[in-house]
Amino acid sequence: MRRRFAPVAAAISSALVFAACTTSPTGTVVIGHPSISIEVPLSMTACTGSGSCVALGTSAAGTGPAITAQYLRATGTWAVLKTPPATSDTFLTSACWRTGCLIGGTSPSSGELLWRYRAGDSTLTAVAGPPLGTVATALSCFDALSCALLDSTGPGSDSRLSVTTDGGTTWSTPADIAWSKGYSAFSISCTNELTCVVAAQAAGQNGGAPAWLVEVTTDGGITWQSPVIPPSIAAIKSLTCLAHHCDALVVVGDAVEWAHSRELAPGWTLHRLSGTASAMACTPRDHCVIVGTSHGAPWLATTTASTWSSQTLRYVPSPLTAVACGVSVCAVSAPSTVATVTP
Repeated sequence: MRRRFAPVAAAISSALVFAACTTSPTGTVVIGHPSISIEVPLSMTACTGSGSCVALGTSAAGTGPAITAQYLRATGTWAVLKTPPATSDTFLTSACWRTGCLIGGTSPSSGELLWRYRAGDSTLTAVAGPPLGTVATALSCFDALSCALLDSTGPGSDSRLSVTTDGGTTWSTPADIAWSKGYSAFSISCTNELTCVVAAQAAGQNGGAPAWLVEVTTDGGITWQSPVIPPSIAAIKSLTCLAHHCDALVVVGDAVEWAHSRELAPGWTLHRLSGTASAMACTPRDHCVIVGTSHGAPWLATTTASTWSSQTLRYVPSPLTAVACGVSVCAVSAPSTVATVTP
């Protein structure tokens, strides 16, 4: 069941605010480090609440290694992380609690891919997802060992919502998300097992329906509320929410902007960026890291509640493409480079 997010519908469309809140590069310098395996490109990062981070990647080239993983030691150096057996798997999503993470995607051999990272002993192990799942598209963790998962059973199928309270060992019965028909759900942010914000984009021709949707549930996916989408936003590239306080990368015209909304009302405030952003992640303290390019060069910015600042990059030879944040530490990566940021 879907219903309009009535209290904020008019406010969101009428209170779209543009801001040019920016500062010059700060004294922060982000130092890149070569990835441990230069043969396999990095594509995914994840950071626990205790400051442990991982970076992973796969290769479908068919020659040499097929997968790489590394973790951040307490000393600030990176070390090899042993992985479960894998061939040409695709990583799509990650989410963490204080002492561990779940990493999701899809595997050509086994369908849905779910791995669990334990920071205490720096191990990666495979865990089973909900029955019949073929691809894990989005994860969100909201408590110790408690996470929500969006997955599907195949191309064209509805997205499903499941919850684990034991770090992925067991999952609740998947709840089909009926409104997701024709959409690909790519982001979920949950406050608890009942309250989640989901973002989805049209999977193809959708009969004139919106190109993207943000939907909110407060009853574990039984009913959904739909805020009005500001008409100037053509697409959404990423969405991170803490309760209903959301930060997003959105497409406005031919530019990608940083947008944030408090309680999904009174509206979305848009901030023009000096770079072309490709990915964003935020800490629970409402600080975000944005990565992309500027004038063809790698670019990184950090945000506070209402301002952003470009940061100086060193030893980062190619654009950063992935970012993930814990409580106070974020990890960023390019195909052959990894670095940490304290936003």
